[in-house]
Amino acid sequence: MKLMIYSGFRVELVKMKTLRQWLIAVISTLPFARFILKSLYSLAINRAKSLPAVHPEIVDIYLLSNLSDKNFVYGQSDLNIVLIIEDDAKPKVLLARARKTLRQIWPANVLIDLNKLPVLKESEFKTPLIRSHLITGSSRTVTKWESLVHGKELDFKVLDQGYFAKHYFHILMLEMFLLKEVTPRTYSKHWIRSYGKNVSLALEGLSRDGLINPIKDSKWKRYAAKLFGFSPFARIYFPSHRERTWKILDQDRPLFEDAVDQDTGYPEHLLSFLDELLKNPIVEDALIIPSLLQNTDKIKGKAFIDIILSSNRKDINKKDFRKLQRQVDQFIDQESKVEDAELKFDFNFTTITTLKLRQERALFTYPLEGWYRSQKAYSAKGRQYTFQIKKQCVEQAIIHFLLLQFMRFRTQKLATSLIGSKFMKSLNLMNRYTLILDYLSGKEMEIPEKYSDMMSNITPQLATYRSKDPVQEEDWPLIKSQLVYSLKKIRDELAKKHPTLKNLQF
Repeated sequence: MKLMIYSGFRVELVKMKTLRQWLIAVISTLPFARFILKSLYSLAINRAKSLPAVHPEIVDIYLLSNLSDKNFVYGQSDLNIVLIIEDDAKPKVLLARARKTLRQIWPANVLIDLNKLPVLKESEFKTPLIRSHLITGSSRTVTKWESLVHGKELDFKVLDQGYFAKHYFHILMLEMFLLKEVTPRTYSKHWIRSYGKNVSLALEGLSRDGLINPIKDSKWKRYAAKLFGFSPFARIYFPSHRERTWKILDQDRPLFEDAVDQDTGYPEHLLSFLDELLKNPIVEDALIIPSLLQNTDKIKGKAFIDIILSSNRKDINKKDFRKLQRQVDQFIDQESKVEDAELKFDFNFTTITTLKLRQERALFTYPLEGWYRSQKAYSAKGRQYTFQIKKQCVEQAIIHFLLLQFMRFRTQKLATSLIGSKFMKSLNLMNRYTLILDYLSGKEMEIPEKYSDMMSNITPQLATYRSKDPVQEEDWPLIKSQLVYSLKKIRDELAKKHPTLKNLQF
């Protein structure tokens, strides 16, 4: 069975992993499905409890998912757990063994996301900053996690870092389900339900914490309930809900100055295309943000393009949206036919309010993205947007980024994404770490303009590597050691103000 999922204007086919996953999806469509699925989730939890008996180094397992929360959907939501292990245990070895055990246990192997299974040592889990990283969509000021081993609840108050983690998660959900747009007729009713759940959760969470204005649109709330409730008319409600969502996220007028000395190394056909997009009445502007490494004369690699929508000029509607989407799709199709293109494109939608929120609260995937954009963003309208970047938020973003990278190494996912890719991808990550170190240590920050500038920041042992060289499995230990070395230095810099981060053990 295949599902059509649209990501970044490109349709991809995603296969159901197993027949058992397909079975869960089918059950979720049946009458009284909730009761059947609830039993399967309970069975998965009970079977996960058996892990300490098989692996004694596991001292506890906490259920992070709140099954009684209205936003938890049986058949759609994962069971999120965290494994707590002895301080002397080897996390990666134990994680591999625990995954192997869980893969043999149904329905735990379907309902628990084994790829993102976090494992923490006891000392790490006791650290509030590290625990805060695990908070995502909870609306409570006090988080409650259930111990599957001891049957007790762990309560702790959500502090500033926890709120950052929640806001980061809200923006991530918007990016997955809204900012990267879907095309008509390519989404399933399951996707619509996930859209309704996650977009509503994100906007209500941002509104509740005062990051956007209170939501007064009663129709938006009613349509959200229909989408979330698996209404048979979900496809009818979806377009209206999406349009109203864009209006809710369009609360601010742009503040800008005339841009000076914008990069001119972009291909002429791209700039002409952006000029065409500006003729669409719902487009406020289009921004180009290049990847980190660039030559001074010609932009290469990848360019990220934000199309800024605005209802201040004209209400965002299906007709204008479809026209805009069709224009972008045609451009992408044309570019896909170009062999060995030096510049690739990734399109996203946004609004001034969303952009302001991400800039000022540092809610990008990279903590210094706001600073980088202020240096390198190209505006099709020749604008330099004004945002007040909050230093406290940047620090929270760096802590969150550090913990994300730490978890990636723990879960053995980073090697998978880098092995087989060009060395340039690893080098970009190394230099992202270096820029964060420069920021934390108060050094003057400079964006590397040449390959040699980037190579000067890393160990001489990597000096023989070229940007297009594929990373082989035997190369990974050296690349990993450079990355871990930089992450440890970031941890140590942050630990000057937050000593408990020393508990992070790479």
